[in-house]
Amino acid sequence: MNNNKPYEDFKKFLSKMKITQKKLAEILGKSLSFINKALNGRGADFSSRDSVIIKLRFNIVLYDYL
Repeated sequence: MNNNKPYEDFKKFLSKMKITQKKLAEILGKSLSFINKALNGRGADFSSRDSVIIKLRFNIVLYDYL
């Protein structure tokens, strides 16, 4: 895991699937600012609830993308 950018692989997945940060924010019920901070390792992180929603929506385990 790269501590500076922990979700680089998840960001690549989102890009490949054409899912914007705005769309992910809508899916998770979070602000765009929160999503950006979480994806870029700047003080926010996804909750276990977020992980469950991501698993159900995209059939992936978020932890695998750390």
